[in-house]
Amino acid sequence: MRSFYLRCGQPRRRLDARLKLVLMTAVGAASMTLSAPGLSALTGLLAAAAVYTRLPIAGLVRESRFFALLLVLVFAARALSTPGEVLFGASFVSFTRQGIYEGALICWRLILMVTAGIVFTAATPLADTKAAIEWFLTPVPGIPQKRIAVLIGLIVRFIPVILFKAGEISRAQHARCIANRKNPLYRLKTLSLPLLRIVFTDAQRLADAMTARGYSDMDAD
Repeated sequence: MRSFYLRCGQPRRRLDARLKLVLMTAVGAASMTLSAPGLSALTGLLAAAAVYTRLPIAGLVRESRFFALLLVLVFAARALSTPGEVLFGASFVSFTRQGIYEGALICWRLILMVTAGIVFTAATPLADTKAAIEWFLTPVPGIPQKRIAVLIGLIVRFIPVILFKAGEISRAQHARCIANRKNPLYRLKTLSLPLLRIVFTDAQRLADAMTARGYSDMDAD
């Protein structure tokens, strides 16, 4: 996913970035409260938006294996901890019908929230996103709106860099046959620790570079 944003095509600019931000927030709030029929309708709307923004859906699904792992953990935790009618299990663990339903519902909601964020990011230029965030925060007293807008812009810029670094580490692990280890926790540790070290090192270098150039909130314009 190094060139994810390049593969999305030209961003669609017909809607104002402030309206897009409001719609994304509304989708996130709705996905946390709607039941299965409402989530089905919301899924259709987001699928249409993903097609309209020309997202590389196949590549996105292929590169979302770590998010898929998180979903599996969330589903298992909910399925094992929710009381109800036991479908199968042993003496100390059991999957209930209610737990499976609740786990699937939570994973569905998480997928919709992440998809809404991806669609918004792909369809909105970074400068417009920063301007929209600053516009919304300007009336709020005591909040450095310029600084927050710049920080969010930096986070968005770092997302493809982090994904690229994760891909490099994953390919290095495959070359060293670490992917053949049966222990998933070991594979996760060998990926997450180097990735975190690289991310924090790059973030510190960026902060040092901004400090050396005398960056301040007035420069956010």
